[in-house]
Amino acid sequence: MAKRALIEAIVVSAVADVMSGRSVEDERIECKGKLPGPDKARQLAGAANSAMGEEIIWIIGLNEDSRAIQPLDTSLDLADWWAQMVSRFNDAVVPEMTSTYVETGYGRVLGLHFETDRSPYLVKTTGGNSELEVPWREGTRTRSAKRHELLRLLLPTVGLPTITILDANLSYFRSGRASLTGNVDLFFEHLGPDLAFLPIHQASIAVLGENRQVHAITEVNLPYKSRELKGSRGIEFRHDGIYCTGPGRLHLDFDSRELNCPPEFEQFDELALNIEFAVVGHGKKASARTTLARTDVTWEGPEVTAEFTMSS
Repeated sequence: MAKRALIEAIVVSAVADVMSGRSVEDERIECKGKLPGPDKARQLAGAANSAMGEEIIWIIGLNEDSRAIQPLDTSLDLADWWAQMVSRFNDAVVPEMTSTYVETGYGRVLGLHFETDRSPYLVKTTGGNSELEVPWREGTRTRSAKRHELLRLLLPTVGLPTITILDANLSYFRSGRASLTGNVDLFFEHLGPDLAFLPIHQASIAVLGENRQVHAITEVNLPYKSRELKGSRGIEFRHDGIYCTGPGRLHLDFDSRELNCPPEFEQFDELALNIEFAVVGHGKKASARTTLARTDVTWEGPEVTAEFTMSS
């Protein structure tokens, strides 16, 4: 069971991102203006099945499209609502839910945290026949699970490390051809009993500009310019990847192999930095994202240098 304080922290951070114009919805976090009806039990089951043991969070009362907090329906009994959702699941095997109301500074929302370690979750179909389905979430669509996805649910999975970007810097240089260099300080939270291995050849960093358009995707040359920070007992960096046996920090330097920067790249006030690692034995990627603010730009004839640092 997740601690309520941790749920609150995740919700508060997500609300602040949405109100600042950034997107937070992914496979683990969903924003909903109001509590969905029981017909959305299939959507919950699909998200829980595809999460493969990872937690998911619904934020009720947050409209991401309009960037607004919507008033919660105080007349609705949460226990009654959950009972109706449970009734749509087979044998009452449902994701374990923790609910908490969160004051965010922008308004009050409801955070629903779901554990998904009892998959597969089956729901009753709404047709005339009494049949069952194993739903699967793919992007924003919920469909029936395919055979290979069901087989993956039978295998023991490695815990997916949670990655937090502690600090990041980016330097852009253009003199005819553009180049990009940077560094990130990462904290890996891995509490599973087994080792998690993140192969370096499947690590990637993406730099996004305005309208979330990807302007640079770098399958970066991480191994040759990386070093482990002292005191990171749970993290070991080798030539083939990152070995996680517990929580720890890692510093990575990177440079770009391929750039698709528009001429106005150095004019951007903000950039988004996405970092992803595949995890051997897990169907999902460990990822983190942060915002970089432009702190300096220098023009010297045809040469341009722009510096971006992590926003506080």
